[in-house]
Amino acid sequence: MLLFFYTFEKTKTMNIVQMYFNASILNDRESSARFLDEQYMYAINAAIVMTIEDRVDNIKKPKKYSLESVQRVRDELYTLIPPTSTIVPVGNVIAYPLDYSHFLKLQVVIDGETSWVRPTNYNESGPLADNPWKKPSNTKPYFDQDNAGIVIYRGATGSFTSALLDYLKTPAKATMGNETNKILPGALVLTIGLVYVAYDDSVHNGVTYVTGTTFTAVSTVLTSGTVILYSLVTNCDLPEKIHGEVVRLASAIMSGTISDMDKKQDLKNDNKDS
Repeated sequence: MLLFFYTFEKTKTMNIVQMYFNASILNDRESSARFLDEQYMYAINAAIVMTIEDRVDNIKKPKKYSLESVQRVRDELYTLIPPTSTIVPVGNVIAYPLDYSHFLKLQVVIDGETSWVRPTNYNESGPLADNPWKKPSNTKPYFDQDNAGIVIYRGATGSFTSALLDYLKTPAKATMGNETNKILPGALVLTIGLVYVAYDDSVHNGVTYVTGTTFTAVSTVLTSGTVILYSLVTNCDLPEKIHGEVVRLASAIMSGTISDMDKKQDLKNDNKDS
């Protein structure tokens, strides 16, 4: 079992079932089966969010790294950065994309000219207009944010036609589907040509598939084990290189819920060293 976890830790290629399985090993599932699948999914998704927040802007516990300051951090979050989004404004407001999570950078096109947009805040946006050196204009615009979107401060005239926004998207919610989506052994339970993932060690067409392995059904028979239709699975969309860290943090979260504080601290220390 431990060798299995080490293999995935080294290759760093885990789908959500493999992440669940490795977290269960850290939780010593064999001798203490105390968690439901839903609790694993909650912990993994919480760990994903905590990992992102730690790297984007660690404001609660300041650290020497962030998304904008360290290349390694950018490499660990690049899958959450969509291509630059072109948005047509409504007045001077740019609506948030549906999957928006964190601001990265912004340009605006006014009267055919593209300009970088500077940040301001609620307290400073008013006095800006009275400052001859910082006064917003069509070539020196500023932005602030509210619940409607990103508000642009610019010149009184001119045609504001589009905005070019780079942002960090909300991560996908990892899931293995529902309990009712698990397929048990039977003669007519699979569909030929569809892809399945083994929830536990499973045998199909004479081949054993270990937990987390995907396969394409060549018959309708599942000889043993439990599988899930892979189309019902949503994997962690963080880069594979930090899946191991997410798993350790998820286990630490779960260890904390059962007051296994020494183990929780050991797992957190492992993440600090990774």
